[in-house]
Amino acid sequence: MAKFVIAGRADCPYYARAELLGDKLCTNLDEFSIHKIVIEPHQWNEWLTDICRVNGWVHNQSPLIWRELVDRGGQGVIVGNAAAFEEYINLYYNVTSAMASVEMLNIAGENMTQKVIDMAKDEYKKCLFNPLRVVITGAEHPSIYNLIYLIANGDVFGSEQEVDLTLVYEDEDEANQLQGICMEAIDLANHLLRNISVSNSVESLSDIQVLIILNQVPERDVNISNEPQQTHDWLQRVWQRLQPLATSINTRLNKDAKVVVAIDEPVNFIVRQLSECLTKLSSKDNIIGLTTHHENLMKAVLAERLGVNSANIIDVIVWGNLSGKKLYDVSHSRVYNMESAITGPPEYARSTSDMVHDPKWLQTGFLDAVDSRIAFEVLYLTKRPNIAFSYSLAKLTRNWFCGSVEGQIHSAVVISDGTSYDIPENMAISLPVSFSNRKWFIVPELIAPGSDVVKDIVNDIIRETQLFATRPVTPPPEPIVTVSSDDAVEPSETKVEQPEVAADDKKTAKEQADIVSKQRSIDTIVELTEPGEAQ
Repeated sequence: MAKFVIAGRADCPYYARAELLGDKLCTNLDEFSIHKIVIEPHQWNEWLTDICRVNGWVHNQSPLIWRELVDRGGQGVIVGNAAAFEEYINLYYNVTSAMASVEMLNIAGENMTQKVIDMAKDEYKKCLFNPLRVVITGAEHPSIYNLIYLIANGDVFGSEQEVDLTLVYEDEDEANQLQGICMEAIDLANHLLRNISVSNSVESLSDIQVLIILNQVPERDVNISNEPQQTHDWLQRVWQRLQPLATSINTRLNKDAKVVVAIDEPVNFIVRQLSECLTKLSSKDNIIGLTTHHENLMKAVLAERLGVNSANIIDVIVWGNLSGKKLYDVSHSRVYNMESAITGPPEYARSTSDMVHDPKWLQTGFLDAVDSRIAFEVLYLTKRPNIAFSYSLAKLTRNWFCGSVEGQIHSAVVISDGTSYDIPENMAISLPVSFSNRKWFIVPELIAPGSDVVKDIVNDIIRETQLFATRPVTPPPEPIVTVSSDDAVEPSETKVEQPEVAADDKKTAKEQADIVSKQRSIDTIVELTEPGEAQ
């Protein structure tokens, strides 16, 4: 029994020549066998040095071929390189190789490609044995109940990926509730959920591979009488809430960790701040923000208009700043399975805009309908739409990890690389993307670079960034002083006239007047006059 080992660089043409000669002999001789060892080019020298040192050989080329003494055991006998192997085979078996140089190079290229594929498969198999370390912060979020089931069921990270899940909470009152959810998740007896635990801190965590941020942040004040000042204060409060978490978790992230920001507003601002704070990450591309819920709202409104299932509408796009200027784009959207005079197979799709056939509604009524749907959910649901939100988060994360359907367009808040749509580098903005190999790619050529729409969105994000960086200075409003018509007026008769406000704004007007009074240190007692009470 003759057994030869052929080891070489994946891109070596002489290795290709030797392995094909060995394959030919294996096919024609029952007592002849070969074993192939393919080494990556950058690892070849180190591997060759180690194998020669162990066996006491001297060799410095690719391939390295030796014969195993399977019949009696012991140390293998070195044959040498491809030329020595051909000479050996010709001497013992009277067989030669007539492979041309071009064929050798082609096979070497195929070997290298196959090696890359095999390595990817090996890495995938290894990750299945090692559970993915997932941390969800702000775990008291109402959507966590549905999200855990989706993760355990394989709808987020794939149907074969085991998960080690940690829920991190801020509110101590929710600790027992989360413990109960963990017990229920264990009761699922799902093999993909390797472990689930609850913690009130990230201090004990390490090597986090996936971070999902669900933390509740301060809501924006509805009073916009002083919008620049209000936006600055709001962003400051948001970052004061999240900055300690970002600082603490930075050193506990794996360098290739994926970070998903699942906070509705201000998601662009948070993604930008995290991209600067999470320095442990190997790339800013490892942070994205959730916009899928807005996509699904757009699909629902269009589906209601067209009389189809919202799942039959694809390629709606959310551009811009979710807490500022944004564009709901349906110009590239398609609709399937719509009943009409023209029908086709299930894969037959038509333009959603053409099917709506009402450009005016798409420009005005559609946007109002989306906003009205959001307002309706907020008004009539005792809690936010957790089922839809958790599904949107699961869908975005699954696309990132498992890849999206080829040819379909999705949206996400990403960090711009400065090469697409004339958008400045390092700007956090919602753009059309696709997903493959755990990476996202901006879909090009959907809007002309430098268009007015893009310019307005970019200017709005720049303005928001500047408001956060520099506190806007706005003078307090001057009170209007009215004096009675008499020439001689006692100081006590002087009154400060306040603008008349609606009944719903009485409290706000009173608070503003109190602030103005304190800032100006007025010694005179100013009386606030309620509407209808002015003399």
